[in-house]
Amino acid sequence: MAEPQRAGRALYVLTILAGSFLLFLVQPMVARIALPRLGGAPAVWNSAMLVYQALLLAGYGYAHALDRLPVRRQAAVHLGLLAIASLWLPIGVLGWRLPSGTAPELWVPWLLAASIGPLFVAVSAQAPLIQRWFAAARPGQDPYRLYAASNLGSFAGLLAYPLLVEPLVSVAGQRWLWTGGYLLLIALVAAIAWRLPNAAVQRAEPVADDSPPSWRRIAMWVALALVPSGLMLATSTYITTDIVAMPLQALWRRGRGIPALAVVGAICALLLMLREWGPAAWFGEDSPGLIFAVIAVVGLASIGVRAAYVTVLAVSLLLFGGINALRITAAGDIRTRSYFGVYTLSEDANERTLAHGTTLHGVQLLGSPEREQQPTTYYTPSSGVGRALTIAPALYGPEGRIGVVGLGTGTLACYALPTQYWTFFEIDPVVAELARTRFSFLRTCTPDAQTVIGDARVSIAAARPQSFDLLALDAFSSDAVPIHLLTREAFADYGRALQPKGLLLVHISNRYMDLTPIVAAAARAGGWQAIELMDRPPLNEDGASLSHWIALSRDPGVIDALKGYGTGWVAIDQAGAGAGWTDDYASILPLLHP
Repeated sequence: MAEPQRAGRALYVLTILAGSFLLFLVQPMVARIALPRLGGAPAVWNSAMLVYQALLLAGYGYAHALDRLPVRRQAAVHLGLLAIASLWLPIGVLGWRLPSGTAPELWVPWLLAASIGPLFVAVSAQAPLIQRWFAAARPGQDPYRLYAASNLGSFAGLLAYPLLVEPLVSVAGQRWLWTGGYLLLIALVAAIAWRLPNAAVQRAEPVADDSPPSWRRIAMWVALALVPSGLMLATSTYITTDIVAMPLQALWRRGRGIPALAVVGAICALLLMLREWGPAAWFGEDSPGLIFAVIAVVGLASIGVRAAYVTVLAVSLLLFGGINALRITAAGDIRTRSYFGVYTLSEDANERTLAHGTTLHGVQLLGSPEREQQPTTYYTPSSGVGRALTIAPALYGPEGRIGVVGLGTGTLACYALPTQYWTFFEIDPVVAELARTRFSFLRTCTPDAQTVIGDARVSIAAARPQSFDLLALDAFSSDAVPIHLLTREAFADYGRALQPKGLLLVHISNRYMDLTPIVAAAARAGGWQAIELMDRPPLNEDGASLSHWIALSRDPGVIDALKGYGTGWVAIDQAGAGAGWTDDYASILPLLHP
């Protein structure tokens, strides 16, 4: 069937662009939809990427299997698959709940695959199929030029989501936007299928040395493919451990070889080191910055010389954290890992500590029963939550009902009175085990406290109305607060769980973001009065850390009582807080510290 040359080529290019754009747009989009429901841990993003890679491979395998059919029959089969997959529209995550006792590392990939599997496979197959159909319709023309269009669409999708789609479009709007794009893709594929020739493609005879690859070579290809995927997932995990699990890190995708990765990596690393250590670390007696600079220069100079570059890379990995990581890992139960993070225990004669990722999550002083029951770190008596729990008996009586979201080491338990009712909400069973076996706060201060395992927001939403007098929100994944715990709808759940004069404490200490506007917006929407306290304890105070807490209540008298207990509380500017976060919309870009 004859076709106008330029118009026909444009149709193939547009179809390739649309398919690749949708494919790479859906990856951060579905992860963004899933993260709040699945706990907001960095591992959820890794699970999503694992599913994407598996589905992408399945799509390529499906496209390869269709090669045995004539091109028009290929098009008919593929249009049928696109039509069947449309039953999963609008795209999103199924509303299934995590069954009790099911490991999240198995459940999350299964949930994501069931939610988007058919759509992802169908869209991922279109690039190789369209190239094959182009070769059939235009014998003698190189179809691999369309690969450039595929790359362009892929990068456009990755860039468009964090910079345009997520900041400007709600989650519901994103789902329908992608649905419209998918229907357009079906129309484009149908238009190409209508123009395909009836005759089978004339295949080129294989040359003499066109032997199938050996299993050893295939294994090598698989091993090499693991390297960039592993680097990408490791980088995403590192970023989302301390900020917030969100699709911004999707911008780092398939690099163009080691040189670009090395240059960019050396510049990110140099800036971070300058920020963390300051100029003195570069030129003093102990100058890690200068050492790093020398290694980075040698590494860049050795690009292209494989043995030299590998040697420099190995040395840098060992010097900058590798040796310490190996030492900690070899020590046995000092470091433990769960689906929700990596936890590191350390102990000396004076204190026992727990770190989650790169952030200190609890310190217990040692040496005497009094020291072991002393609240430390972000929970000292001068902190916002320390002051609130101290006056809780005066506000709510000796039998107050206290809820704590985020167990950590259980430090807050030592504010408890024997007659109070305490409930801890913790998503990670490993943390609950560490708190009860390696730290003694819970055992000595609240032995009868209830610990609810699971996502705190789901558990609080299911609780009876007015179940608590005071609720402390202290859920962190390393240095990041999960997004779904700070949305307007989440604060509505907290409001239902608190009695009318209840007090809500929100911990927002963070090295990279100021979350005050988010809490202020939720307070304004929910009719809360809000004050904040930035506590800066003396440097010589054992185990104390700087902390930033916000206190909210719908009763002005409660806020006045808290403000009267010590100085430092200031009112939050709710009028200039902006729209804040909702379950349908959230972006961290405006919150990042310069």
